[in-house]
Amino acid sequence: MMKKLLAFALVAMLASAAMANTWYWVGGSYAYTWDSISQADAYYDLDQAYQSANLDGANLGTFDITADSLFLNGEINVGSDEGDAFTAAGLIWRVNGGVWTWTTVDPTLFEGQHYRSTVSGIDLIAAGQVGVNTLDVLAVRQHAWDGGSYTSYMGYDTANATEILTEGVDPIGMPTSDFFTATYTLTAIPEPATMSLLGLGALAMVLRRKISK
Repeated sequence: MMKKLLAFALVAMLASAAMANTWYWVGGSYAYTWDSISQADAYYDLDQAYQSANLDGANLGTFDITADSLFLNGEINVGSDEGDAFTAAGLIWRVNGGVWTWTTVDPTLFEGQHYRSTVSGIDLIAAGQVGVNTLDVLAVRQHAWDGGSYTSYMGYDTANATEILTEGVDPIGMPTSDFFTATYTLTAIPEPATMSLLGLGALAMVLRRKISK
């Protein structure tokens, strides 16, 4: 009887481990930005420390809200050890604590059970406002599982400098903390016509002072 109980416990442990490992992050998931100032991509780490910087704590730069462009993109690489169907992967993001936006696409099989999902064109200038803006990002992946779905969110624990994975069978609530968080600043440079009016106003004030004397 004891042997049967031990055998059952071992099977239960293995089954639990298999469920936990149904999805895992494959090295190479990252976020990157393209902006009109540098005219180039800047890459940021999500789950591996091989890019130039970590997205969490990054300063994306300063941009003119009317003249510049700043886009957030990402490549999410995921894999399965049980052959489950991948249905979506990508980024979930918000600016200045606003509404979360899901930017996910159908993953593309590129090697064995490894899938790649590329998202692009998230307009951070349109989503922001003049001043310092805070960008929160989570990586997300979903797959079919026994007629339902299984969702995993990847965030970042700043205090311990490590990624955090929240996962489970849907419905599963989104994490309420430990996001990848970056900042960027938007400025508003007056248009030429506005500058001309300001110049005329200043000239009028100078002339008025001279006349009053």
